[in-house]
Amino acid sequence: MKNSLEKQARAFHKVLSDFLKKYQLRNRNAICCGEVTVSQCYVMEALAEHQVLTMQALARSMQLSVSTMTRTVDQIIRKGYAVRYQDAQDRRRWYVTLTEKGKATVKEMENRFIAQEINLLSAMSASEREHVIRLLESLSDAIDTMQFCTGHGQG
Repeated sequence: MKNSLEKQARAFHKVLSDFLKKYQLRNRNAICCGEVTVSQCYVMEALAEHQVLTMQALARSMQLSVSTMTRTVDQIIRKGYAVRYQDAQDRRRWYVTLTEKGKATVKEMENRFIAQEINLLSAMSASEREHVIRLLESLSDAIDTMQFCTGHGQG
């Protein structure tokens, strides 16, 4: 059984790696509105979902160190997509939120993503789409319960 599980794990790794490369790099720079990088896009999506996040919470949600997150946030602030402000009671705590320009850009990116997802999913039947969504949710839940060696610190 272990041999079969190992064989499936190897096949899963190969197909997942291939899928992620294709999916992640599918003209995402164009979808991310030109000057927004893929990393910046993820940060802006997280800010749009939560409205306001501390730098620590944002870094944790992206599974990055605070120093790495700070560089990305600095870039989107320079571009006018977000602002950062200090907590009045705890001056060590910093918050980040999107500007109106940032919110509009995220909405534009989201519309482009959804159009591509519709195009991708339209090749499947409704039941296949539901099955894929359930499987991906299960995989995401399984990942949440595991710890991976990512090379990224949580500092």
